[in-house]
Amino acid sequence: MSSIQDIRALSDKIYNHVDDYLKGGFADDDVVAISSNHGRVTVEADSTGCVKKFANTEMYPFSSLVRDDENGGVEPDVDKIDDIANSWLFLD
Repeated sequence: MSSIQDIRALSDKIYNHVDDYLKGGFADDDVVAISSNHGRVTVEADSTGCVKKFANTEMYPFSSLVRDDENGGVEPDVDKIDDIANSWLFLD
């Protein structure tokens, strides 16, 4: 079980990777990979072929974690990111 702070920290990690993607830090087909190994949840951003895969790894394409903003650009999709964080960690 986790606290709301743990969930928020995971969401922030995912958000930061998506924000880096939007700044040009990753290629279009790169992913955010979230793994659970020995009770520890890790977040990596890389190409699909380079991510360390544990038994419990989910990959989320960057393109699925962005949405259109009000100015015709794109921004991290906070709702999707929060949903993902909540699916990996649960409140006590």
